[in-house]
Amino acid sequence: MYFRRFVLFTHSHLALKKKPKVFGVPSFDDFYMAMCFLNSSRSKDPDMQHGAVIVDAKKRIISIGYNGTPAGIGDLEIDWSKLTKSFFVVSADENAIDNCQTPWRLDNAVIYLSGPPTASSVKRIINNKIRKIIYGPLLNKFHDKRDWEMSVELANLSKVILEKYPGNLNWIKDWIGMLNAVRPEIFEQPLPAI
Repeated sequence: MYFRRFVLFTHSHLALKKKPKVFGVPSFDDFYMAMCFLNSSRSKDPDMQHGAVIVDAKKRIISIGYNGTPAGIGDLEIDWSKLTKSFFVVSADENAIDNCQTPWRLDNAVIYLSGPPTASSVKRIINNKIRKIIYGPLLNKFHDKRDWEMSVELANLSKVILEKYPGNLNWIKDWIGMLNAVRPEIFEQPLPAI
C-alpha cells in the first residue's frame, strides 16, 4: 500500500514540474552526417576523404567506415598521389558494410555517406538490403555524370531511397562555440596523460 501511494505521488509530482527546454540538439540526420565527416578524417587519401555510417531501424549505429586501403595493406604501402590509387582503395560505404559485425542487421538499414555514392557502391548497398541512402555534399572527383545517372537508375530499379542530405553542419560550429562560452577550460587545458 505504501509503495502504491509513493508511486502515485511521484508521478503526480513529476507532472507538475516543467520540463527544461533543450536547445541545439541535432536531428538524427544531422548527427549521423556529422559522424560521416568525423569518420572521413581517418582516411589517408589526400584528395578525397569520405565517411559512412550505417544505422538500423531503431536509429542505432551498427557500423562505420571511411575510404582506405583493404585489410592487410598498410596505408604507407600505396602511392596516394597516383591516379591508379582508386584500384587500391576501398570506399567508405564498402568498408562500413564489411565492418558490420551482424550483417543481418543491414536489412532495412539506412546508410549515411559524406558524398554521393558511385554505381558500384549502390550495387553493394542493394545486395545488402539497405533501404535508404542519405548522401552529403562532399563530391568525389572520380565520380562523373554517367556514373551518377547509373547510381540513380540502380536505386530506382531496386526501390532504394536515394536522398540528398537536407540539412547543414553549422550546428557543430555553434555547439563548440556554446561549449567554449560555458566551459572555456575544456579547450584551454591539455588532456591529462593516461
